[in-house]
Amino acid sequence: MLANLHTDVQKRLTNDLYQTYFKASWPFFYKNNTGYLINCMALETTRAGAAVQLAIMVLGEAVILLFYGFILIYVSWQLTISSFLIAIIASLALKGLMRRAYIYGDKISDINNKIQSEIGDKIGLARIIKATATEEKAGHSLFDLVNKKMMYRFK
Repeated sequence: MLANLHTDVQKRLTNDLYQTYFKASWPFFYKNNTGYLINCMALETTRAGAAVQLAIMVLGEAVILLFYGFILIYVSWQLTISSFLIAIIASLALKGLMRRAYIYGDKISDINNKIQSEIGDKIGLARIIKATATEEKAGHSLFDLVNKKMMYRFK
């Protein structure tokens, strides 16, 4: 059931995004890199579907936790309270480490998105250059551009 929900959410998001791309205006495509748009369709919809599945799993685990919590309180409330206090202290001790891990993960995700975007645009440009058989002209154009940038840099 959860796998079906995850798949349904992902399919709906991908379809909606696909339809939105086809209805978008030219300035939208001009402002956004091709790689970014592909990343949104391929990765972000998958993450959203996984988030729905994760939320449902967390709710299920919370119900199980409550059940076991009541059993533990029934058996020994002193031991249960001690265990909860130890768990709270341990989670507070690890909070800073978890925050840093989240920050690093977020930075890695941003860098990956930028790299994918650049690569997608470059591959698209390479296909156009190859299709029009203008490799030599494009090479000279790139060479001229680099020389101009280098000259400007040292002025």
